[in-house]
Amino acid sequence: MAVNLKYIDPTYAIRSVAANSADTIMCAKLAQNAVHGAMFGYTAFSTGIVRNAVSFIPIKTINEAGINKV
Repeated sequence: MAVNLKYIDPTYAIRSVAANSADTIMCAKLAQNAVHGAMFGYTAFSTGIVRNAVSFIPIKTINEAGINKV
C-alpha cells in the first residue's frame, strides 16, 4: 500500500503573503529606529511596535518572553 502524506507548516503560509504599503511603512519605521538606536550607542536591542509606538526592546527581554505559536 503506497501512502502519499503531505504536511504544510502554517507559519510558512503566513509568511508567503505579499507585502502591502502598510507593511512597507512599518518596516521603514523599524529600520530607521534601529539605526537611531545604534547611533545612540545602544547594543543588544531590537526594534518593535509596543502599544502602537516604535520602541527599543532589549534582546534579553525578547529571549525571556518565550515563543508565540500560531
